[in-house]
Amino acid sequence: YQFNFLSAKSTCAWNGVLLSSQGGFISFGLVCNQQKRAFAVYLDAMDLTGELPFELAALDTVTALDFNFNEELSGDLTRAICSMPDLESLSVGYNKISGNIPGCINALQNLRLLFLPNTQMRGPLPNMDRMVSLERVFLDDNRFEGDITTTFDNMPEL
Repeated sequence: YQFNFLSAKSTCAWNGVLLSSQGGFISFGLVCNQQKRAFAVYLDAMDLTGELPFELAALDTVTALDFNFNEELSGDLTRAICSMPDLESLSVGYNKISGNIPGCINALQNLRLLFLPNTQMRGPLPNMDRMVSLERVFLDDNRFEGDITTTFDNMPEL
């Protein structure tokens, strides 16, 4: 499928729609709202390869990033996610993303879902005490270090 990423086309043309097996429609790619502002990136199971680009930082109105099940997606979880103050859902599981969770993630106070299972991430978990909206966290099958209870103790929604 041709997404036209980083092309001269409007970012709202960087998407596609599939008919689901239940008869509904599934949006994928970069999804825009009626005001033509990007609000979600859905690239689940698209056989993506390479690293998450830092250019994601330009999508500062995005509320959801989904790069799950792209088994050859690699590199570090880019600090670009920290330039998305409205981010509510970060799903980057089941791939080869490595490195640490960037410390700037603590600034994502609207984040409700942190889904990072089955990656190659490691190291200490960063301070997350300002992430008061966090409701669900999936970090299994990684190599994180430290006491997880002190990271999530003060989160009322968990």
